[in-house]
Amino acid sequence: MKNMSMILLGLKFYNMALDLHRKYIEKKQDSAPLAPIKDIINSKYYLDPLELLGERSFDEPREVNESEIGSPIQEFFRDAVVFLTGGTGFMGKVLVEKLLRTCPHIKHIYLLIRSKKGKNVDQRLEDIFEDRLFKRLKHEVPKYYHKVSGVAGDCSLPGLGLSVSSRNTLINEVNIIFHGAATVRFDEHIRVAMNINVSGTRELISLARNITNLKVIAHISTAFSNCNRMHIDEQFYDPIADYNDVLKLISSTDDETLHSMTSKIIGDLPNTYSFTKSLAEDAIRREAQDLPILVFRPTVVVGTYREPVRGWIDNVYGPTGIIVGAGTGVLHTYYLDSNIVTDIIPVDIVVNALICATHRTATNRKCDEIPIYTCSSSIQKPIRWKEFMELNKRHGMYWPTIRAIWYYSFWITKNPIVYALLMNIYKKIDKVRDILAYFADKEWTFTNDRVLALWDTLDSQDKELFNFDIHQLSWDYFCQAHCLGLRVYLVKDDIHTLPEARKKWEKLYIAHNIMLLIVFGIMLYCIWSIQDSAPLVPIKDIINSKYYLDPLELLGERSFNEPREIDASEIGSPIQEFFRDAVVFLTGGTGFMGKVLVEKLLRTCPHIKHIYLLIRSKKGKNVDQRLEDIFEDRLFKRLKHEVPKYYHKVSGVAGDCSLPGLGLSVSSRNTLINEVNIIFHGAATVRFDEHIRVAMNINVSGTRELLNLARKITNLKVMAHVSTAYSNCNRLHVEEKFYDPIADYEDILKLISSKDDQTLQDMTKEIIGDLPNTYAFTKSLAEDVIRREAQDLPILVFRPTVVIATYREPVRGWIDNVYGPTGLIVGAGTGVLHTYFGDSNMVTDMIPVDMVVNALICSTKETATNKKTEEIPIYTCSSAGQKPIRWIDFIEMNRRHGIYWPTIRAIWYYSFMATNNPYFYALLNFCFHIIPGYLLDTLAVIVGQKPILMKIYKKIDKVRDILAYFSDKEWTFTNDRLLALWNTLDSQDQDIFNFDINQLSWEYFSQAHCLGLRVYLVKDDIHTLPAARKKWEKLYIAHIGLLVFIYAFLLYCAWTITYLFLKLTGFV
Repeated sequence: MKNMSMILLGLKFYNMALDLHRKYIEKKQDSAPLAPIKDIINSKYYLDPLELLGERSFDEPREVNESEIGSPIQEFFRDAVVFLTGGTGFMGKVLVEKLLRTCPHIKHIYLLIRSKKGKNVDQRLEDIFEDRLFKRLKHEVPKYYHKVSGVAGDCSLPGLGLSVSSRNTLINEVNIIFHGAATVRFDEHIRVAMNINVSGTRELISLARNITNLKVIAHISTAFSNCNRMHIDEQFYDPIADYNDVLKLISSTDDETLHSMTSKIIGDLPNTYSFTKSLAEDAIRREAQDLPILVFRPTVVVGTYREPVRGWIDNVYGPTGIIVGAGTGVLHTYYLDSNIVTDIIPVDIVVNALICATHRTATNRKCDEIPIYTCSSSIQKPIRWKEFMELNKRHGMYWPTIRAIWYYSFWITKNPIVYALLMNIYKKIDKVRDILAYFADKEWTFTNDRVLALWDTLDSQDKELFNFDIHQLSWDYFCQAHCLGLRVYLVKDDIHTLPEARKKWEKLYIAHNIMLLIVFGIMLYCIWSIQDSAPLVPIKDIINSKYYLDPLELLGERSFNEPREIDASEIGSPIQEFFRDAVVFLTGGTGFMGKVLVEKLLRTCPHIKHIYLLIRSKKGKNVDQRLEDIFEDRLFKRLKHEVPKYYHKVSGVAGDCSLPGLGLSVSSRNTLINEVNIIFHGAATVRFDEHIRVAMNINVSGTRELLNLARKITNLKVMAHVSTAYSNCNRLHVEEKFYDPIADYEDILKLISSKDDQTLQDMTKEIIGDLPNTYAFTKSLAEDVIRREAQDLPILVFRPTVVIATYREPVRGWIDNVYGPTGLIVGAGTGVLHTYFGDSNMVTDMIPVDMVVNALICSTKETATNKKTEEIPIYTCSSAGQKPIRWIDFIEMNRRHGIYWPTIRAIWYYSFMATNNPYFYALLNFCFHIIPGYLLDTLAVIVGQKPILMKIYKKIDKVRDILAYFSDKEWTFTNDRLLALWNTLDSQDQDIFNFDINQLSWEYFSQAHCLGLRVYLVKDDIHTLPAARKKWEKLYIAHIGLLVFIYAFLLYCAWTITYLFLKLTGFV
């Protein structure tokens, strides 16, 4: 019943709105575009559309006597034979129509036409004249058709693809050439663009040189051929490349390689169209000095201004596509600076100027300089984008199309964030936007002195016949018929559908306003619904409270074993015995995994003899000081309690994996060679955006240096190389085997030794290929080093996936870095991070670090004692095969358990949402990061504090970009070797070195994870919990208060819109 009531209420509202609007129309009796019209010709609200377009005012046909003298330009074309390339295109058709209609004594026009879509030249010629553009020509000059012929050819082919007979005909008959053929696609493949725009021009020059009675050639270029300059004069400019070199390159290179090289080839020009048009101009400058030729550069060519009809156009390029998209309700926003002047020019004005410039060049060329004519409007009649859109909206509202899918609602913005929020349309529009992005915020100026001077030289009769006076141009006059022209000529919507279209437009208008109210209602409902439960009860006793567990007990710090002396004769488990009297050399011991490995070996292998850690001096601290710092970490609290006499078993060795010989002194090197039995190689730079030189030196050269050292060690049992499961992440399924790398490490090492840092930085993307970063790339090469150079050594490769905090030991939830999932949890828990870009439904393959270390120890012992083949074993430590967890589940578990352990450092209450929708992410990022970031940083400066939020958000944006490759992909890893290893373990070892993936519980992990982050990473003492919970309570109240404020603001906006709507309809 409730749903039925809502439906009836909605219908009642719709009918009421419709009645109100009709009442308003009747009351105002003006030209509102919503009134249903029965008679589209005689209506008092509208003009006759065909009269507005000019189709009612054609002249009557008349025979022109041969002896009748025309204007100077008409006489120039007397008995002329014209050859036109590009005659099937937009400008070409207007030029053909103009010449045939206004030059009665023209002898013939040859159009170069290629067969296309199964139609031959004659069929395509017939199709051209079927266009409504030629309606006036057919009425006024009905006997035009014998003056036009199609010539089979193709500008992309050698010799223009002409047959011998066609070529001879052109050589013997033609006087005037208009070269308008070009590919105008901005994203055209460079081979196609060069063949048509450059080679085609050269072939035409070659043909022209053979023509017997050539008067003039007009080459139609574009004002944007040199758009890497913001001011363009009527002169030639040096191109950014030699066309001969580029032609040689495309002739010797395949399509895929050319496509990947395009951005380098075209330099600072935005696309292949501008690039090839600039090269075509250079070809003319260098190869056509001896010919009567001109270059004609129009700016952005739009629909017709006056003739043969108003508003005709046949394509959706440039402004036309935006107007059509907005007028049909398909396009609602576009990325553009609406305040810049758009240099547009109607096509009939362009054609008139072209004809006059051609006549002028043929009859008055006084020097060897090739004249350039720029046909532009922005100096004499500038119009800004927003003014152009507003004029079209104002006049176009009278001529809705029956094909409209929604009411007009359009917004231009130059803010990329706002654009992303508003943009909810199609991939094609996004692609066009990317192609045109270069032009979205730039404003060019063009010198058009030659065209202006040309106008002053014209005879009065020619001025009337071939009007191109820019000063007479009225954009208001143009826009009066522009949208109607688009409706009739481009969308091909018959004028007799206007009554029905206007009725539909009225309904769309009502639906549009209702939708606005519904959207606001949904937004308000969502905001109200996201209120979350919070622990609002202030806690005084953090230990015995009925609401919370003892945090130290939850972390495991209350359950350490008592210390005891272990006699040397006591026999341990097989793995413990494997480490009896062992001397271990560990690289990467100061890192995350390294510290856990050191702690585990010292605590669980009582008979281990010694561990040497490779340590480099850093931040003014020497090796001994850094070794002391390592054991100050709370991670070692259990070790210090249970094995208080551990310290004499650990030493630091000065060295550096990025240096030759690992940077070891002679004495240190000899000590290692004589004493070490087991090597764990965990040192690596794990920064994804590390410079390739640094990454290669540490991850690859460091591995080779360690192999050289290992080969000299007297009693080496085994070496474990810690890699990553993502070393081959260009594959979505990774098995426990070696893969061929995308480069030879020796070649890369030679390259980095011969190049400077900046050059290497510029080359990095090419070097790493389809791998996402230098970390994955260098780790894959390090594995290849092992495959090729360590076959003679007892070695294994160990590949963990994403390593996170401890699961159980030595304590729960310990971690010392914010990489991967940890950073998201900390950011969300402190109220700094509120959104992130990623697919929350993907399974993320992560594994607790203590399980990783246990698996590493067990696989090291297995390799040392049971290696049966020459094959180097690879162990993958992953969880997704046995215990998969999606991001959304992981985040929710951490929220549910972490909400009880707030940090005193929190700046806001928890509110976090991950999304893989780029537009929704842009909205959330703008609302929850950028706006509060700037506000709070400004406030911090006012009160004398250091602003930090925007710095944090910029870092987050940088990390997001670095991790973008991983945000929408899901990998699967084979971990059969590790699963089989578990089944071979002694029961005692299974207890001590537990890494059974099947026992892993993400619920158990999450119970202590956020608390562990609070205590071990954020270093927020547990005794601040009462104060933190009080603060959390206040933040919760502030959070709800903010939601109520937003709710009220949106409600106010909805009410304002409703009120304005009712006021406009005359209801209030």
